[in-house]
Amino acid sequence: MKTLQLPEDGSSASAWGNEITLLHPKLKQTIVLKYLFEPPFGDPLFELYINGIKESEHQYWGRSIAISENGGFLSITRNLRGILTTVFDLNNMEKRDVTGFVKVLGFDKEVLQYKPYLTNNETRHRMYEFVQKIHVAELGAWEKVKC
Repeated sequence: MKTLQLPEDGSSASAWGNEITLLHPKLKQTIVLKYLFEPPFGDPLFELYINGIKESEHQYWGRSIAISENGGFLSITRNLRGILTTVFDLNNMEKRDVTGFVKVLGFDKEVLQYKPYLTNNETRHRMYEFVQKIHVAELGAWEKVKC
């Protein structure tokens, strides 16, 4: 099993390998990514386990993973009939989809920062020039996670 030390400052990182434990100094939960497969010309897809329990049947990309500075939020890209960025509130064990196909830059405290891709075709894309922000602690409509 490999480990991935995520930046303390909330910046994003990418995961590669068969089974990866995500590490962060403020993280209270155990988060593991288990390799499923790698689509042609794509990044690897993983199952997500939180505290030893499989989060769902969803598949998650290994790119642009971030944990907030306080260890309370996880951002990861989900593959579900398209690409969605999902944020987990690890203190309350809830999740919420927040945006589509984006480059997650990371967290600044509880603010998720990202740049959207300007395309409807993943093979040729450009990033939006300006950084977008989502105040994740202020969001509603969270869904409980059974982990």
